[in-house]
Amino acid sequence: MENKEENLNNRIEEIIENWNKKKEAFVIYLEHTELEKVEMYMIEIKSNIETKEYEMAVQAIDTCKFIIGHIKEKYEFSIENIF
Repeated sequence: MENKEENLNNRIEEIIENWNKKKEAFVIYLEHTELEKVEMYMIEIKSNIETKEYEMAVQAIDTCKFIIGHIKEKYEFSIENIF
């Protein structure tokens, strides 16, 4: 079990690190409040995993995925977004 927890902690660290790298480009194009929401939920996910609150972590992951999806739809280049 400890190995799974260690893998989970490592994976969330990788995800946060990857987000921080990509965020530098996003800052130019996206609203800062939306980026802050994503960061807030990533921190919540990490905290929930560290405290072994896995159900709460799953809820935070779902919310974070929803926000990222919303950002993608909102800023995606499409005819609907132009008109």
